[in-house]
Amino acid sequence: MKIYEISYNCESDNRVYNVNVRESDEAYFIDFQTGIGEAEYPKDGFTLDEALRDQAHVYDENPDASGDSWQVVEENDLPATGQIVYDTEKDEALAKQHGLELVSFDKGNYNQGDNLVFNIDGDTRADTGEFWVDKEGWLHESVTADNGDEINFKIPYLEF
Repeated sequence: MKIYEISYNCESDNRVYNVNVRESDEAYFIDFQTGIGEAEYPKDGFTLDEALRDQAHVYDENPDASGDSWQVVEENDLPATGQIVYDTEKDEALAKQHGLELVSFDKGNYNQGDNLVFNIDGDTRADTGEFWVDKEGWLHESVTADNGDEINFKIPYLEF
């Protein structure tokens, strides 16, 4: 999965949008950060350019995107879904000691928080709510083992 931050110059409304784009093998996921959310564009029907121009003019009856332009500001590769990355070597060693592993992650919606399920110390636990996600698309979490050890890790949020 690749993620991009794109600067999109929309000529029709004279605005520049900071657009978040996720690219999987099958689709582009475009979010102009205007509040309408993310739109999915299958790669078998759209190029990235077509998807960006379509989403920029989603409410226009007769869209003219000929004067629009865009450029990639930042590009990142995220690891595979379910991969845990530890903040420090100590966190990684504690995770192994306590058997920390990700079981599942479900994104919530507008009235329901996200749900992170993991195993630690032989038990299955769940955290539900709003998690901190940084601008690169990493969800950060801290869990406490039975003996009080705190383990900090992150997972690629945008993959789910």
